[in-house]
Amino acid sequence: MVSRVSSRERPRPLVSESIIDAPSQRLYAIGVLVALQAYKIYDLFRLGTSSFIEGSKTSFLVKWILIDALYLQILPRFRIPWLSFQPTTTILQIVAFAAVNVLLVSITSLRVVTLGSIIFPYWKQKEYAIAEHKINPRSVLHNSSRILGQYTVQILPEGTAKLNPNNQHFCLPENDKSGFVEFAVQFNSTTPKSIVYSYRDFSSDIENEIEISGRSLKKLISTGMRNPKDARLQTIYIKANKHGLYKLKKVVDKSNLGVRVVRSEAVVVDCPSAVFASSKPSDRAHEKCVGDEDSIELDVFGVPPLKVAYKTWDGKRSYSHFIDSVVPKDYRLHPLMLSNNPQDIAFYKGLDVQYAHSSKVQIPITAPLETYGEWLYAIENVTDVFGNTYVFPSVEEFFAKYSTNEDQPDQLSSHTYKVLVHQRPEVKFRECSLENPANLFPGKEVSLSIATSYKFPDDLQVSLNRYDLGLDPQNLTVAPNSQNVFKLEPHSSFIKVKETGIYVLSGVSSKYCSGDVLVPNTCLVVTPPETKLHVGFEEISDQCAGSIGARADLEFEGTPPFKVAYRMIKDNKASRVQYVTTDRTRYQLNFTPKKSGKYRYVILGVEDANYGYKELAGAAYSKEQTVFPLADAAFEENMNGEMSSIVKSCCIGDTMKIPVSLVGSSPWKLEYEILRNNKRESIQVVESKSQRYIIETPALIHGSQYTITLVSVEDANGCKRALNTADTIIKVRRQRPTATFYSSDESYRLESVENSLLSIPLRLAGEKPWYIEYDHVSPDNKTTRNQAVFYDPNSHLNVNKAGTYSLVSVRDSSCPGSIQNSLQTYEVEWLPKPSLSMPSEPSWKSSNAYHYEQEPVCAGDSSAFDIELKGASPYLLEYEKSLVEENGKHHSKQRSEVSTMQSSILLKTETSLFGTYTYEFLRLSDALYDKVEARIVDESGLHRVIIHQKVNKLPVASFLDSNKLYTFCIHSDSNYSKEQQIGVKLNGKGPFILGFEIKNEMTGAVNKITVNEVFGPIYKFIFPKDQLTLGKHTVRLLHVQDANGCQSSIPKEDPFVTVSVAEKASMVPIESHEYFCVGDRLSYALQGVPPFEIDYEFNGNKKHAKSNQHIFTRIAEFPGLVTMKSISDQGSPCRAELDPPIQNQVYDIPTVRVSDGGEVIENIHEGDQAEISFHFTGIPPFSFTYCRRAIGRKGPGKILEMHTITGIYDYEYKVLSSTEGVYTVLSVQDKYCRYPRDSSPLST
Repeated sequence: MVSRVSSRERPRPLVSESIIDAPSQRLYAIGVLVALQAYKIYDLFRLGTSSFIEGSKTSFLVKWILIDALYLQILPRFRIPWLSFQPTTTILQIVAFAAVNVLLVSITSLRVVTLGSIIFPYWKQKEYAIAEHKINPRSVLHNSSRILGQYTVQILPEGTAKLNPNNQHFCLPENDKSGFVEFAVQFNSTTPKSIVYSYRDFSSDIENEIEISGRSLKKLISTGMRNPKDARLQTIYIKANKHGLYKLKKVVDKSNLGVRVVRSEAVVVDCPSAVFASSKPSDRAHEKCVGDEDSIELDVFGVPPLKVAYKTWDGKRSYSHFIDSVVPKDYRLHPLMLSNNPQDIAFYKGLDVQYAHSSKVQIPITAPLETYGEWLYAIENVTDVFGNTYVFPSVEEFFAKYSTNEDQPDQLSSHTYKVLVHQRPEVKFRECSLENPANLFPGKEVSLSIATSYKFPDDLQVSLNRYDLGLDPQNLTVAPNSQNVFKLEPHSSFIKVKETGIYVLSGVSSKYCSGDVLVPNTCLVVTPPETKLHVGFEEISDQCAGSIGARADLEFEGTPPFKVAYRMIKDNKASRVQYVTTDRTRYQLNFTPKKSGKYRYVILGVEDANYGYKELAGAAYSKEQTVFPLADAAFEENMNGEMSSIVKSCCIGDTMKIPVSLVGSSPWKLEYEILRNNKRESIQVVESKSQRYIIETPALIHGSQYTITLVSVEDANGCKRALNTADTIIKVRRQRPTATFYSSDESYRLESVENSLLSIPLRLAGEKPWYIEYDHVSPDNKTTRNQAVFYDPNSHLNVNKAGTYSLVSVRDSSCPGSIQNSLQTYEVEWLPKPSLSMPSEPSWKSSNAYHYEQEPVCAGDSSAFDIELKGASPYLLEYEKSLVEENGKHHSKQRSEVSTMQSSILLKTETSLFGTYTYEFLRLSDALYDKVEARIVDESGLHRVIIHQKVNKLPVASFLDSNKLYTFCIHSDSNYSKEQQIGVKLNGKGPFILGFEIKNEMTGAVNKITVNEVFGPIYKFIFPKDQLTLGKHTVRLLHVQDANGCQSSIPKEDPFVTVSVAEKASMVPIESHEYFCVGDRLSYALQGVPPFEIDYEFNGNKKHAKSNQHIFTRIAEFPGLVTMKSISDQGSPCRAELDPPIQNQVYDIPTVRVSDGGEVIENIHEGDQAEISFHFTGIPPFSFTYCRRAIGRKGPGKILEMHTITGIYDYEYKVLSSTEGVYTVLSVQDKYCRYPRDSSPLST
């Protein structure tokens, strides 16, 4: 139902009614619609009377739907009364018109006659008659039963099968009998019925074939998978549990057709592995000491070259290490194995299966052990040349357990290794030395304290030698009195001794390691003297007052401080006991009572620092007196009234000068004493007229303590006064400072890397600081003198120059000393730097470089060269690579690094671009040196190493006129013209070798041709005459090789040329009899490339005709003799004279059935052929024309090719075809007649 807008609401027309009234506007609009539909019917008729494909019908449908929709959308915008529709109505109209268009297109599959009878029942179609004028062929009856059946050949997608489509490599453990791998088999556009694959055992080199079919194959297919992006791809997985090379041999699909097997393979080798070689397989732990070197053997197993990654842990942190290119000695690699991509390695490329055999390589690893604790080694992973990687489990977890001391395993696995590095002990005396002896009391023992930094002192054994007192501690040349080994007690570091003497630490060792003895290593053990007191009483009197008291002169023997107990008794009444303490050996105790009376002074007892209280008895220790100022003297330092002793230091053998201040009337007589170790040695009385007197001691030749005591002074008045002033104590050093080198192994030699800072151990005796002079003699015999200051007796002399070091002199804080062994020297040598060498002689030499010329290679080929290394592995070599192209263009330089544990490196060269490559080695690092100059070292000095290699450009070949069609006449004896020679453009160094492929598109036959000695730059390829077979031929370039031996393969995607080999244009009557039925068409099959020009005679009248089709048809309007004379076409320069001329006449109409008249559909694979049978009725001989049409969605499509077969005397004819399409018969002819009379191919 059509809805309209009411007149009250209707807007005005777009075109004013004053210009064109509303009825006229409606008339114009409907007129346009009628014109469009008329043109649509005409366009539909053209579509139905010409060869078309699905695309033509689709274009027609889309075009007219858009045109109708556009008209129906624009019409309401004019607002024409009665034609202004609502939008919903417009949409319904568009849908209705679209449905009509679809219906019209669908009926175009009917025959032209049927279409014409429905739409144009009176349409008159005319055709040419033999007299070259048009007539109406409708009078010819059409009998569709004369030609029945069609044969459809469908080419199934090319089915392929490929083993291991991703080019993976597999591995199985060597002794694992239960393990297996799965490799994929991918099928493209096919479902297999049976699979045959081969297995080649590496050990026996025997190849066996295995077939999978039936239920086993169905099970694999059911468990397989399809590609979600491409449903044609299906993958199944085959299990393999043996080492070897697997190849896919044969695949048959469900149609019992062979499936093309893509060249591929799968290789299963031994999985790589690595273990630490150990003599203790139970716990794999080794005992070492700090400073030792640990040599570990790493056994690597797999297909070389191998890569190993391992980690070490020193108790604090972990370190990663990598070892590349692990190969057995004298192992030569195949160039294919040099590829960085394991997927490039394939045995079908010429690689021998021996390269799949596993090898065992032992790699030494040397590591200096610098800290004590547990050193751990763990292998992370190992990779073989095929990219198979075995990753060892829990390396980080293994280190973490040891770092936290939690859940440590009792036994280590084979990929781990543990070294227990023990601390070297160090010992020395604590609080005892020659300067600070230990006291041994009679009948007792003394504990000598041992200082050590060792964590477990109870594990230490200390060697202790004893010498008698009186020997020179600095020159103990005699044998010791005793040699003892002490084991330190738990939680105690003391050694108990019961005899006096000189004790020397001679050695120390723990359960695992020997140690070092530090200084002080000598302890002096002495017995202190017993305490004695000598008392002398003297009255204190004044010339005027007489006795005013008494003075007790106390003389001590023993070790200060001394403590004296005394008492003063008056009139037989005892007072309290009093005490006095002094650290001097003489002391004056004054008794000056304040009251007169009879007094008794009593010394009760004495004690010193070593011995306890001792009571004194006897008259010598008391004095009685009835109590009834003066000359004086004191040491200059004590004039301020200080009573403490003056302490001075002195070197052994020196003298001391001590000033004394005198008080009183000049001259004076001064009495003083000299004591050594608290024993009197001399008493001196001297006179002085000066108030300042200098006491000069004799040479102090004993290393001990001397005491200078002022005894008395007498002035000019004759009054002599005993003095009670402070003493002067002189500590005489027992030894002068000494210096010597120290070496625990007596080698006195250090080796290290150049310019490193080394520490030469020293042993110094004396008091800090020490001032050392030493000489350095360089390797070129230049001597320099140096000075250094040290504050530790176990100091180290830091040096950074190689040569010979010797000590010259030593002085400590107060005394000059001596060098114990003036001839002793210490050697410092630098370890040699790493260097490299080449296995061949240099090609030429420059001023400071050796140049090596490598053999030229082709771009893209694999190449490498060997470099031999000297030094301490592992090595890291840094080199620079540059490229200069043939045109002189310089590429930027690139730097790379390569590492190895072995003494040689196989360096892969770059060949991706052509030109001259230069490799210069810049720096070389080893375990000792970092980034030193990479040089060859020989007698003439250091030389740079430069490698040159030329990479030749790959030759290039291409057709001059790509995709050009070249036309040839078959059986032609004339020579090829220049236009028929196929031009090939060459780029490279000639002469060249070219490979061509010629494929016959009709038969599918492929021939390959190699042409040698081709000189460029343009080569004219002459198509071989033996390949001039009927049909189209595709000519492709396969490969090109130049004079350098470089070969390029031409991709299949590159342009090609086509050669069309055609017969001379020929004409064959489709009906091979000379008679024709009246009303029938005289049809001739034309062979060649249209358009054709035909000359013929009809009843003696010459005619000339042109035909753009392979069928030349004229209706036999009148009976008569038709004589065809000659024919020519566009594709052949030759004109064919028909000899004898063709003369024909037809009586009866034959029939033909394709495959018994039914519609047969046969599916074949590409390359296979289908058999099409044609059955005839009539009188032989027969001839017929059949065509191949495209397969459409709703029936046969466009004609792709036609063929005419003549001279058939059998009632059945078979054609083999490998081309997809719908095969139908267009015409048939027997001895007299031909059908159909209409020669149009669409009339069938």
